[in-house]
Amino acid sequence: MGLFKRVADRLLHRAESRAEQEIMRKVDEAEDAAIESITKVKLDVKGKMVKDFKGFKTAWERKARQPENSVLYYLIAAHNASNDTALGEAMASLILPTTYLLEDSESPSGYRINSEAEGYAIWDMWSDPFNVQHYLGGEAKDDYKIDEDKLVLKVVGKAIKGRAGAIVITSADKDTQVTCTLKRNKKGQWKIFTMESADVGKVEEEDF
Repeated sequence: MGLFKRVADRLLHRAESRAEQEIMRKVDEAEDAAIESITKVKLDVKGKMVKDFKGFKTAWERKARQPENSVLYYLIAAHNASNDTALGEAMASLILPTTYLLEDSESPSGYRINSEAEGYAIWDMWSDPFNVQHYLGGEAKDDYKIDEDKLVLKVVGKAIKGRAGAIVITSADKDTQVTCTLKRNKKGQWKIFTMESADVGKVEEEDF
């Protein structure tokens, strides 16, 4: 029985590996298709700074059906982290897939960003408050100060292919751009998977 069980376990593992590879292949194809089909747009996504977790969660969940809103709220989370790292990270964890997170009972979201997972590269990218202000409306002529009641995220490219999407944002001075890829979960919420060209991982489970 021991031998039969070992054989069965190996066969099951192979089947699961093939299924996982097929899921990853389909996700890769959808993501590639979204990036390849990006079209130019001129969209100003407006919002206000939110500094408490409950208010942030409510606001993001209300607007998460548009991928550009998830990018805006991710940057709001990063801005909050410049004053309160734990708060900003909890906010950001709402907009990253659970495969990039670790459970944390002390976090208001129940999660924190896994420093050894793919999502940490995205979080680290926005660790400089200057970078965040640059994309929330701060301009060089005003020393990159932002109006917290009139945040503006400039979107210059967008594509949606099924549950995959891509957004290209530009700084207020239009001198730099960042490409973001997102995927929509079963709740209709867009989660961020990559930013710029960093390879921050693929979906490895049915939902996130």
